[in-house]
Amino acid sequence: MVAIPAVLSRRGRPAGADALGLAWLLGASPDVLASLAPKAVTSPIALGINEQLGGVIPLMMGGLLVTGVMTTALVGLLSRPMKIRDPRILGFVLGLNGHVIGTVRAFEIGPTAGAFASLGMSLTGIFSAPILPSSHWPGDCWASRQQMG
Repeated sequence: MVAIPAVLSRRGRPAGADALGLAWLLGASPDVLASLAPKAVTSPIALGINEQLGGVIPLMMGGLLVTGVMTTALVGLLSRPMKIRDPRILGFVLGLNGHVIGTVRAFEIGPTAGAFASLGMSLTGIFSAPILPSSHWPGDCWASRQQMG
């Protein structure tokens, strides 16, 4: 079970930080940043976060869909060469990163994978919902950068 904390921490970065950081570096507007910020959680939670951050709902939903589909495809492709066959790990990764689409795929693998996917999806929502809207995120930095320049 050592792999689960490693996957959860993502080397110390919060879920979705890579895409958000890349968008910020490319000069994305605050609306785009606010829309990408909640892409790591499931839709009902992401809608609430998106509303608080002032994002664009269709862009956020597109990000969620792409994230879920890509996670489902990549976990299947990458788990084989990495010889990861434990349904607990596969399920947790699918739920953590793939939201409902990943959780459905995990239940196709088996009930244990589905249970761990549900756990991963729930934990992501539990930690992201209160923290993300109240944190200092790149949209604030973007606004500061525009005022300085």
